[in-house]
Amino acid sequence: SDMRARMSAARSTRGTEPGFDVKHDRGGIVDIEFMVQYWVLRWAHAHPDIAEPTDNIRILEALAEAGLISAERAELLSRSYRRFLSVEQRLKLMERGARVPAAELGDLPQTVLEIWNETFETE
Repeated sequence: SDMRARMSAARSTRGTEPGFDVKHDRGGIVDIEFMVQYWVLRWAHAHPDIAEPTDNIRILEALAEAGLISAERAELLSRSYRRFLSVEQRLKLMERGARVPAAELGDLPQTVLEIWNETFETE
């Protein structure tokens, strides 16, 4: 949580461009990656199978299979992660930054942020 807050603070000094940065803004790619890695660090000692996959989507699947997070939560985070990566790749191909109008992503960033808050407020 502290590391993520420091990252956000460091990025906020880079200006305020319009839109949502799919990688760095709260509720984006970095938040999903932090949660996944946190869960692995928290539970791998008791569930070593969750540490075997090397990509976030498969780790989320392993977390759900082990009953450590709900299947619905794993699916929502996987869907969000795929969507954000797709947008990020499209923007890179167009040689644009990583920002899109927030409306393009619907409620995905807010939902990811809610899961973040639940994860780190209750743990």
